[in-house]
Amino acid sequence: MSVTKPSEDTLENILMIPGVTGFTLTNELGELLHSTIDVMDMNEFIAFLAGMIPAISDAAQLGSIQRAILKSPQTGNLLVVSGDDLSLGVTTGSRSRMQEINGQINTILHWN
Repeated sequence: MSVTKPSEDTLENILMIPGVTGFTLTNELGELLHSTIDVMDMNEFIAFLAGMIPAISDAAQLGSIQRAILKSPQTGNLLVVSGDDLSLGVTTGSRSRMQEINGQINTILHWN
């Protein structure tokens, strides 16, 4: 799915979702376009994961995977939303309701 780069206002709205602690926006090459996450290792992991989603999708023959959620009770959660040319990785608290956050991000981004 082809997507457009979100505006600054749109990105700020993502940070206002309860439970969201930060985000990283990358392009299809894994290049960092915008981030509120100060930990470079997390930014690199998000870019790596966004790049791996199509490979996982192909290998598992699952069709197009547009979202992936990783949950950790110790360090929080990670939601990666992917389009053809952009990916958004969103970090949340460990007790966050990921389905609700996913729905709110979908409403804000209109990527699908």
